[in-house]
Amino acid sequence: MVTVRFPIERFGGKPLLAVLVSILLLTTVLSGVSLSQANNKDRTEAVREMAKAFIERGTEQYELGRYLEAERSLLRALDYQKYLTAATREELNGLLEKAHTAVVERERILEHIRAAEKLIKQDQLIEARLHLEEVKGSGVLSEDERGQIAKGLKKLDEQLGKHKKRIAELYNRSVAFYEAGRDLLKLPGTVF
Repeated sequence: MVTVRFPIERFGGKPLLAVLVSILLLTTVLSGVSLSQANNKDRTEAVREMAKAFIERGTEQYELGRYLEAERSLLRALDYQKYLTAATREELNGLLEKAHTAVVERERILEHIRAAEKLIKQDQLIEARLHLEEVKGSGVLSEDERGQIAKGLKKLDEQLGKHKKRIAELYNRSVAFYEAGRDLLKLPGTVF
């Protein structure tokens, strides 16, 4: 005859006590596991919220025209992208691309403005005007910046108008001298 032995016998034949101890141990282990899972879930949610805060800040900075700051905030959010949903990651990547494009565009605008200022100092007004015309319609300019460029273009137009007027006067005087010289040639007794 085969007898089956259970671990309960180790406790001196007190099966109820063994069951209670087993239940207590199992409860303790399971509660520790669930607390650990809850802590991980809370930590993940906290990191997700922090990433969303960086995204919101970057969006606000972008809308205010502070593109470089927006890009930095969005890059901070990108550090936590593994905690974001796929849709939020896609939104973040789109915003980051827009911010980076705006930063690059602003640098291009600054290069054109610097070139225009340099050309104005060299009295190359037409070339300077071309540089300002290139950037005046950019979407990354603030209203104030757009106004300053318009004012600069107006000033250049005035200076160009003065130059054109001087050139026209010089031309007219030259024609008058030419005509006067031709008239001298027609005078009787001239050797020419």
